[in-house]
Amino acid sequence: MPRRAPVDDRLSEIGLENPDEADQALAAVFGPQAATGAWHDHFRTWRKKRLHKIERQYGDQLDEVADFLADFAAHIKAVGPKTYLESMTHTNRDS
Repeated sequence: MPRRAPVDDRLSEIGLENPDEADQALAAVFGPQAATGAWHDHFRTWRKKRLHKIERQYGDQLDEVADFLADFAAHIKAVGPKTYLESMTHTNRDS
């Protein structure tokens, strides 16, 4: 996992994960000119690196996950959420 800057850690601690929400806090800390765009660029770079790492680690499994989710969605659409959930909880003892 890449090392996060102390500023990033503190922003996370106070609940600022979204760069759009962090602008006011960063402006208060660094001044309005230094805060503008810096967090956005950092966040996008971090997100891009993280997505590449996930792709390298799990890319070969994503097709299986997509197939599972498509099958899951098809079952729910075919019978409806209530019937699907009831069918998943029914056992032979329930008969």
